[in-house]
Amino acid sequence: MQKPFLVGAGWLTLACLISVINDSIVKSVSSNLPTINIVFLKFLFSFLSLMPFLKADTFQKVLTHKKIHFLRGASFAIAMLPWCYGLIQLPLPLMTCLNFSTPLFVTLLAAFFLKERFTLPKIAATVLGFLGIVVSVGASFSQMSVAVFWALCATFLFASLDIANKKLLNLQENRLVMMIAPTFWSAAFLLPFALYTWYTPSIQDIAVLAVLGVGGNLLFFCFLKAFSCYQVSALQPFKYTEFLFSCAASLIFFQDKPTWNLMMGTFLIIAATFYLSWSELKKVSKTTNPVSQPA
Repeated sequence: MQKPFLVGAGWLTLACLISVINDSIVKSVSSNLPTINIVFLKFLFSFLSLMPFLKADTFQKVLTHKKIHFLRGASFAIAMLPWCYGLIQLPLPLMTCLNFSTPLFVTLLAAFFLKERFTLPKIAATVLGFLGIVVSVGASFSQMSVAVFWALCATFLFASLDIANKKLLNLQENRLVMMIAPTFWSAAFLLPFALYTWYTPSIQDIAVLAVLGVGGNLLFFCFLKAFSCYQVSALQPFKYTEFLFSCAASLIFFQDKPTWNLMMGTFLIIAATFYLSWSELKKVSKTTNPVSQPA
């Protein structure tokens, strides 16, 4: 029987791989289109790709709960704008490192909103992962820029959305509604801004952005599956696998070699992930196979 922790970890690792592919696509098309247009078309194609699964009652739920879903969609869109700006201005591995500050925000927010208990393994893994981030970024912290600031703002908004998604799962919100609603309302929110800065994309750009839209849906689906399997804060260190994927993508697609700082930071991040995995599996083993007490 599959353990919920391992299943959740697998879904989150797959989400990290898809996330790096999506970021690489954004970075590749950024020279051709304004950032707002890229984000708007991403959400538009995400919504259109879900249309075959759309039923009248499903869309009715999206409109019925339009206040909460519009707020989620608008927050998602607002978070994506500074994130895409950072992707354009900064190297992909550095952006991934900055995104690793999300677990710090999630751990605090999960304890406050979801009443998840702090444990020593969670705290230790998060701290060790943060040290890995500091080592990975290295001297880049001495060159703080506007792009870095906005990227960190985006990570806080993403952490807030993680908590909101988990809260809706606890309320047994329909997963299809949770996937369709943010794409629809994000596109609706960005439409006037996209029209104001509109630049007609090429057929090649449209094809690439269509792939990005589908990838966005797959990413969100993997996150929902992961967070429905296990506690949010316990799974967060598995997002560190995204660093490995981003280094590979940076080397393959943008010919940027990882530095020694990045490699050393990766070692610390992986150590944090394995430590949390070991502690969670040990806890599950004690729960499922309790030691017999003497009579």
